[in-house]
Amino acid sequence: MSNLNQKQQQQIINIMDTLLEAADHFHSLVKQKELNQSIFIFSSIVEGFNVISNTLETTNMFSEHQFKEKIEQFLLQIAQYMEMGNFTKIAEMNQFSLLPQLKKLHQTISEEFGQTNANKIVKIGVFAEHNPLKFYPQPRVDAMVAESEKQQAKLFFFGSEDVDFTNEQIEADVCENGEWRVETYKGSIP
Repeated sequence: MSNLNQKQQQQIINIMDTLLEAADHFHSLVKQKELNQSIFIFSSIVEGFNVISNTLETTNMFSEHQFKEKIEQFLLQIAQYMEMGNFTKIAEMNQFSLLPQLKKLHQTISEEFGQTNANKIVKIGVFAEHNPLKFYPQPRVDAMVAESEKQQAKLFFFGSEDVDFTNEQIEADVCENGEWRVETYKGSIP
């Protein structure tokens, strides 16, 4: 189990998201045979993985899986192919070896930290000068709420009169399972 606090866990997830985006971008650059930009983005991938690797060493996550060794091996092979200028092999290694392994690591980390997308609820504020519930047609509100539930999102309806800057809180109308209630949030909507 992880001994990282929630903020550290979120930072690791964010770095993993960025790593996956960088690996996708790296693949595009390699296909276009952009060596200089490929080298730059590849070094960022290596640095990002090192940060994750060093942090996860403390969690025993790598002891159960062979992610670290495999990814390090793929990174080394890609670096060697880059030295040779073999763009075909670089693209092949990235697409069929590195990217799938990074995706597996991302999935494992998300599950370990309890942050799988299936459990993640997106929160959306519906804001206007006056609370939109006062002037939106009821069928529109019902449709928005129904669609938000399908998309695993939670809507918060509030107007400027519901924002208390002095106490740093928001009072918002929320509908869950057909039940409307007012919720108060300190700071911001979590």
